[in-house]
Amino acid sequence: MSRDYTPKYRVEYTSNVGSGMMQWQSVYGKPDKDGLENWRQAYNQSFQVGGVNEPSSKTSVVMHISTAKLIRQSTGEIVAEAHAPAFEIV
Repeated sequence: MSRDYTPKYRVEYTSNVGSGMMQWQSVYGKPDKDGLENWRQAYNQSFQVGGVNEPSSKTSVVMHISTAKLIRQSTGEIVAEAHAPAFEIV
C-alpha cells in the first residue's frame, strides 16, 4: 500500500503565462525569503536557452516567474514572499 505525504511547504507562483504551485524541496535551500528568491531566479534561468526547461521551437513565450510565496502547508501561513523587480534582464 502507498502512503500519503503532505509536504511541509509549498510554493505558489505567478508568471507571465499563468500561475501554479509546487512542493518546496530541501535542495532549494532554507525555507526563507533568501531561499525563495534564489529559487525564483534559478527557476527563471532554467527557462532560458541552454536551461533544463529550454523553450522549444513551438514556444513563442518564455516563462518568467514574477512573484512567489512560500506557504506552510499545516497552517496556511505565508513564510516568505519574493517579487521580481519592475525591470529584470533575463
